[in-house]
Amino acid sequence: MSRKRLSNRRRPPYEIKPTVIIIADGETEKDYINRLKELNYFKNVHLKFETGHESNFHIKLKEHLENKDNVFLILDIDNVLDGGRYEKIARLMNNSEYNIFYNNYSFETWLLNHKFNFASPIIESSQYNIHFKNHFDVDSWSENKNKSNRDKVMNQIDTVGIDTAVINIININHKRWDKNPSSNMDEFINKIKKIK
Repeated sequence: MSRKRLSNRRRPPYEIKPTVIIIADGETEKDYINRLKELNYFKNVHLKFETGHESNFHIKLKEHLENKDNVFLILDIDNVLDGGRYEKIARLMNNSEYNIFYNNYSFETWLLNHKFNFASPIIESSQYNIHFKNHFDVDSWSENKNKSNRDKVMNQIDTVGIDTAVINIININHKRWDKNPSSNMDEFINKIKKIK
């Protein structure tokens, strides 16, 4: 085959996007990041999810130290006063060299804000149930975060809902991780949008 014919068959060059690594501790967060990818919400980056937990978040962050500007940790603050969780989370939150984002009480605060302005203090996960029933048509969410129900929730997340959640989170009165309710997921979205 001639060189000319070979060159005509070459694929067009693809734009190389930076990879953003999202570290979180739950299947719901993983499914949400996958939903963002399905929607191609961030056209400027490639998203990669890694599962972590409080005992290894420091290690996970250090594993990506050379790329720390593109590594994002999402924390749930639920039951922060139990055991040694407060100290672990406080150490993470006070480490300003990393991109750390939070939801107090939990990630459900962020999800519900896709549907309505949810700014209620929550002291146990079962208090989300009525809102998940009313807005996502999922019964007993706190006990039934199975794949089927997570898919049901994620399929109702769209780009308009994400933009709505950003606005709703901005309107939550508290912007401190140790206040209930609070979240800085609006900053998570906006910071990823600015990556080039």
